[in-house]
Amino acid sequence: MITAENVQEYAPSAEAVAEATEYFSEAGFEVGPVRGIEISISSKASAFEEVLERALRPDERGGVAAVTADGDERYEIPLTPLPGSIRALVVAITFTPPPSSARSISWLQSRLPSALLPSHELQSTE
Repeated sequence: MITAENVQEYAPSAEAVAEATEYFSEAGFEVGPVRGIEISISSKASAFEEVLERALRPDERGGVAAVTADGDERYEIPLTPLPGSIRALVVAITFTPPPSSARSISWLQSRLPSALLPSHELQSTE
């Protein structure tokens, strides 16, 4: 389990951070600095849809969910559209529902090995 006391043991390598940063930057995302074991990327919903090959739609709490082939909403997005070298780093990409008071922004978190957990901020398209 990752805790505040051991988080640095799970810190990503500089190489993993550089590779993820380069990929997401070239894919049109703004990439923030590493914060503990996370990096943050942000872009318009259309960039997430294009890169992750998954339609998005607002959920009932004002956040964003990915749409499955059968029309269901999911907060976890399949990694298949990512290049193999990036898939090797990413454990999961998920949208997290916002608190009930946050209506215009949702958060997307990805988990990379060595606990590089990018937290992706999705900007509202409104």
